[in-house]
Amino acid sequence: MTESPAISVLMSAYNSEAHLGAAVESILAQTERTFEFLLLDDGSSDASWALIQQFARRDPRIQALRNPHNMGLTKTLNRGLRLAKGTYIARLDADDIALPQRLQLQKAFLDQHPAIDVVGGAIQCFIDEQGNPLPKQPPPLVVEPWAIAWQTRLRAMLIHPAVMFRREAILAIGGYDENYPYSQDFALWGEAALLGRLANLSTAVIQSRQAPSRISCRHQQQQQILAQRIAQRNLTPYWPEPTPPTLADIERLRFLIQFIPQHDAQADFSRALKLLQSFQNFCQQHPGPASVQAAQRDQLAAHLLAIIPLHNLAQAWQSGLLPALLRIAPRCCFKHLGQRLQRRLFR
Repeated sequence: MTESPAISVLMSAYNSEAHLGAAVESILAQTERTFEFLLLDDGSSDASWALIQQFARRDPRIQALRNPHNMGLTKTLNRGLRLAKGTYIARLDADDIALPQRLQLQKAFLDQHPAIDVVGGAIQCFIDEQGNPLPKQPPPLVVEPWAIAWQTRLRAMLIHPAVMFRREAILAIGGYDENYPYSQDFALWGEAALLGRLANLSTAVIQSRQAPSRISCRHQQQQQILAQRIAQRNLTPYWPEPTPPTLADIERLRFLIQFIPQHDAQADFSRALKLLQSFQNFCQQHPGPASVQAAQRDQLAAHLLAIIPLHNLAQAWQSGLLPALLRIAPRCCFKHLGQRLQRRLFR
């Protein structure tokens, strides 16, 4: 390709022969036809490299690249970033499927929103090894940049293989942090999110394969540990105490914002209060649109109220959590507690 393309598709493959063909074909079938496709083999010992070479001979948009040895995903992605010529980088994993309009939709969004550097998208469905849809439902996406910025303090709010981003913007912040062999996307989004430069399309752009060979499955424990360290780094500037949150604090908070404990959660009241105070500090340092900020406040308040058993309201009051919730989100508190009391009385 003689002219620099608008889009560079970046895919790393490591022993991915089982699903690589379907992933590549999904890119070649895009309605957006103009792009370069960097296919990087990360030292595979299976037939992945041979497949990549076959595809490169078939389609001139594909660049077949091979690492001299297995470097890991983070370093491979950085190599691809340095070699790419596109204004925009679209990521896809070697076992996922891009829906046909994915590149067209995300390019149009970035063209129309110059203040956004990274745009994600939704998962249409999870698929198994054979490509059959699974009953597991994809998580709902947060789309507003300010809400993404706040929630990225504790967890990644963009689906890595579903993102498209401005290459120069990501290179300007150093690319992927090579201190993180896993959760490298979560580490990358933290700073960009604070600038309000992350967004999500509510439209589905990929099918996500749930396979034992995925990095998230093979290295789940290491990935969780690194994600906790990243969240600790992200939340510390807003923590209401001079001492940063511990990794135990972070592990528990990451659980509490997604699930309701099935046991007496009195020990979590102190952590929940500090998270609420962290939210207030974040709002002061990074004020956002009033409606979005209020929605995030009420969502957090409702979730923290849900961890308080009705028989522990007195302890929640003594801990300071319940007074803080009533002060910050009184309408939400009265509505939530009223509904719970009503269910208790009339069940």
